Amino acid sequence: MNRKNLLPEVKDGFSFSCQQCGRCCSGTGEGFVFLYNNELIKIAKRLRISVQECVTRYVDIINSEY
Repeated sequence: MNRKNLLPEVKDGFSFSCQQCGRCCSGTGEGFVFLYNNELIKIAKRLRISVQECVTRYVDIINSEY
């Protein structure tokens, strides 16, 4: 994801700390978690699966232009 394509509200980053509530990444409402490639690599490594498997199993690509 290229920082120049981000919304102005998040372009310079924002503080986020997971609260384990599931509101942004699961549940009945629409929630999104945006990832940079390096974050996806870390998640896949932690789960001991390939990046491709991680994407296939857990990621919905909503905009591939970034």
